[in-house]
Amino acid sequence: MRAFLGDTPERVYNDHEKLGGAVLEWIKENNLGNAQTLWPLRVALTGREKSPGPFEAAMVLGKEKTLARVDEAFRKL
Repeated sequence: MRAFLGDTPERVYNDHEKLGGAVLEWIKENNLGNAQTLWPLRVALTGREKSPGPFEAAMVLGKEKTLARVDEAFRKL
C-alpha cells in the first residue's frame, strides 16, 4: 500500500473520489479485502478508529503528510 500511495500522482490526492477509486482498484488487484486495508489506513491517517474515511483524510492531508503518517504507522508496528 505504501508503494502504491507513493506512486500515486499528487493531483489524485486533490479528489477523494479519484483517490478512493484508485485505492479500491489496487485492493482488488491485490486480492485484499476492503476492511483489512481501509480500516488500518484510516487509523494511520487520523489516529482514530472512528473518523472521516481514509480517502477524505488523505485529501485533506495531501500526499506528503499522508505518506508521513503511513510511514509512522509502519514504524510503530
